[in-house]
Amino acid sequence: MKVSIMYVKAGAGHISAARALADELKVLYSDVEPILYDGLTGAPNYVRDIIEKGYSTASNFFPPIWNTIYAISKLYVIRKIEVDLVSMYVKKHLRNHILTEKPDKIVIDHFFLIKPVYEIIKEENLNIKVLVIATDPFTCHPIWFTYPKMDLVVFSERMRNYAIKNGVPSDRITVLPIILNRKFNSKLPDEEILKLKERYGFSKDKHMVLIAGGGEGLPKGELFLEYLAKSDLDVELSIVCGRNEVLKQKSEEVAKKYPNKKIVVYGFVDFMYDLMNMSSVVITKGGPATVMETLILEKPLIITSYIWEQEKGNVEFVEENSLGFYETNPKKVVDKVRKLLFDEEQVRKFKENIKKANIKNGTTDIAKFIYNF
Repeated sequence: MKVSIMYVKAGAGHISAARALADELKVLYSDVEPILYDGLTGAPNYVRDIIEKGYSTASNFFPPIWNTIYAISKLYVIRKIEVDLVSMYVKKHLRNHILTEKPDKIVIDHFFLIKPVYEIIKEENLNIKVLVIATDPFTCHPIWFTYPKMDLVVFSERMRNYAIKNGVPSDRITVLPIILNRKFNSKLPDEEILKLKERYGFSKDKHMVLIAGGGEGLPKGELFLEYLAKSDLDVELSIVCGRNEVLKQKSEEVAKKYPNKKIVVYGFVDFMYDLMNMSSVVITKGGPATVMETLILEKPLIITSYIWEQEKGNVEFVEENSLGFYETNPKKVVDKVRKLLFDEEQVRKFKENIKKANIKNGTTDIAKFIYNF
């Protein structure tokens, strides 16, 4: 069975989910050949730049501009134009991919690919099943539902209700847990965490606070690092800057200013699972994968920023279930870290709440659903 998994590299979440699904299908089924396909293949460079770089730059570094774009494109006529324009640029190469590879099933995890794929299937009279996976767990842009006649997987009842409100037939929606890397099926045992701390040079006897924000790093991450560094908290600090060289340079300058505090500055890493397991608190953005990965590992988190409005639901989920805090002020973040590490009652409540939330990695469930779909 061939399964074409189509994504767009607008932010890291879509391609990460596609890769996780492809890996899981290969592990579970010897008769499945997953094919990863970049949905913008063949599109002009300026179209790719607008969608990939424009989204990342605006949402991470110019929030007011992003908020305006987001709000305007919620209008049906605007989002329909956006979807139709992108479809015009990618449809030829999508058609070529589908007719060449002849997949048995197609999985889509980005809204710009829904319209052209369904049109191609109809125009070519192909017997290929198509499944759409909405990658935002609680709140998303209505552009996902511009052409609502689809089979859809969502990650929460809240999203299911929103999809129905926007015209997706209720009998074509399935609710399953979020897609994460299979490493995050469970946390490491305490003895393994101690071994990791020794390997990475952290103290076995001190808390480590992790600051991270995906491929572009955490906005203003150096400020949160500095306030923690100059505080009286007896903790060790690490910050992952991703591809953000400016953040990395500023963080290294902070580390030099406070030589008596253990501060480790990383660029782009492939061992986030290790760092998150070693940490006692994670300070991060409101992206769905990072939030859920942190909670599966039973780590309290402090969210300092999120992309309006699509990540708003992630912040609300954390706050409503008392799984951490949303705080943008670096000075107040220090107080929140103090609570999450040294307030015994707060620590006890968090442990109880994380068990109640019952968060799990849904990649296996979704891979099985695709196989039997």
